[in-house]
Amino acid sequence: MTATLDAEKISHLNEDLSRARADLASADARLAAARGKAGVEAQASIAASVVPLRTNLEQITAQRQAQSGRLGANHPDLESSRRQVDQAQRAVDAEIARVVAATAQDRRAANDRVTLLENNLRDARKEADAEAKAQIPLNGMERDAAASRAQLQAMLERIQQTAQQHALETSEAHENFACVTAPSTWLAAYDADADSGGGGRRVARIDVGLCAASDRFDAA
Repeated sequence: MTATLDAEKISHLNEDLSRARADLASADARLAAARGKAGVEAQASIAASVVPLRTNLEQITAQRQAQSGRLGANHPDLESSRRQVDQAQRAVDAEIARVVAATAQDRRAANDRVTLLENNLRDARKEADAEAKAQIPLNGMERDAAASRAQLQAMLERIQQTAQQHALETSEAHENFACVTAPSTWLAAYDADADSGGGGRRVARIDVGLCAASDRFDAA
């Protein structure tokens, strides 16, 4: 029973660990995308809140470039548009940093769960191995006990058979004694009469098979 429970526990832990590792792999991919390592489109799929900020940055940047082309790179009016571009860029960077931090936290949680399940699985396997080793002498004791019970049962059956056989033989001996002894006494009695000078001799005939006696009288 214990071995079955251990096997079920280990199986469930393996399943949980497989799911946790898949979650960790997904978190790694999201984190890479949030950091922009997988391209802008992948980043946008993870950090949707960055998309409008990035669009605004692109528009302001395009306006500044157009203005610089008309006025020249050193025109004083370009300073205001430059500050707008810088502000838009900081907004994009701040949002990306926020999304990356949140995704990194999810990734740490997924990694912690993997670590926990790996430790639990390792401990469960150790416990199962220890219980299996402890079960070995117990199994031997149970086999010895079963063998002893079988031997005792066989001995009791032999004793019972011997007792039944003895009872049967004793009963048959009593019946034979009754069949032999009683007619012999009767025969002896009639022999005594014959020896006393009686007019005839009475002889007892014993039928051993039926344990019955019959007599006949012979005239002198």
